[in-house]
Amino acid sequence: GHDVVTDIGRVNHFVVREYKAAALTAWRNATYCRGQRSRCQDGPLLGRPPSVEDAARLLQLVVNGAAAGCIYGLIALGFVLIYKATEMVNFAQGDIMMLGGFVAYSAVAHWGLNYWVGGLIAIAATAMFGYALDAIVLRRVIGQPQFAVVMLTLGLGFIFRAGAGITWGYDSVGFDTPFTNKTVVVGRLILGADNLSIIV
Repeated sequence: GHDVVTDIGRVNHFVVREYKAAALTAWRNATYCRGQRSRCQDGPLLGRPPSVEDAARLLQLVVNGAAAGCIYGLIALGFVLIYKATEMVNFAQGDIMMLGGFVAYSAVAHWGLNYWVGGLIAIAATAMFGYALDAIVLRRVIGQPQFAVVMLTLGLGFIFRAGAGITWGYDSVGFDTPFTNKTVVVGRLILGADNLSIIV
């Protein structure tokens, strides 16, 4: 019985040693699986080197981030222009832009106008509304402490949001544009036409 146990132990030791040697050889000769974060099935799980797909994905993320940054930059530019022209910080600027967006939505989705025509109408309506707001309300607080201007514009923002909710509802709305669901393919790089239009 002792000899049988000894023989079984030797066999197990031999099998384990051969398995380790085979696994090490397979790991050294393994190739990376394309498009996966692991080696192929004949090798252990490891990271893979960068590929063309990774570079394309990175560029797509850069373009998407640049589009979002352009929107925020445009809003910041509006703050700067308003402050330089009036020496007031208008915290209702975003709400005025919201009203312009709803005007464009009404023109395109409800009135059936062309996208570009609806955009021009929204720009004109927003400009007239901003001019009237400046002439009737904001000019009366020129020279007052900045805290008063901040509180006034914040209050106006609440009023504009409430008015938009009553008029258009509180659900998210949208309309199709010439760039909706369209892509621009450059090699292996796939970019959204809407993001490119924002950057341009």
